[in-house]
Amino acid sequence: MTDEQLVAGCLKGEPIAQRELYKSYSRKMMSICMRYANGREQAQDILQDGFVKVFQKMDHYRGDGPLGGWIARTMVNTALDHIRRNKPYDHSLDLTEAEHLHAEDAQVMSSMSTEELMEMIQALPPVTGRCSTCSPSRAMPIRRSASRWASVRTPRKASS
Repeated sequence: MTDEQLVAGCLKGEPIAQRELYKSYSRKMMSICMRYANGREQAQDILQDGFVKVFQKMDHYRGDGPLGGWIARTMVNTALDHIRRNKPYDHSLDLTEAEHLHAEDAQVMSSMSTEELMEMIQALPPVTGRCSTCSPSRAMPIRRSASRWASVRTPRKASS
């Protein structure tokens, strides 16, 4: 079936068209969902919610661009909604704490192995880790967060 036929069938509520649309796009959309999820199970939840929205809002697809692009945008928006809904707490730092952490950056980073740094990055909240690893110019939040984790996990020496 062509994309036009899939859209027409989905608008009529035809299960065959819906199944074919899902089979055609689910693998690519799953890779998008995995970028935003903490794991495969969460990505599958986002994928399912996203396809429900696709089928419910198929009448919003105007056909002026590729169907896959419209579905991908729906998946990204669904993933962002999921992150906002499940955000347990705010991950911001007080500026006075940030200044203190910045002073410790050089010392902590020089004593840390690559493996330790990667473990700490993986422990960050999904959005922080993803944004920080995507853009070298935004690498500073990782260092600050990493030094925060290092200072929490590493006992401090008593000052004399």
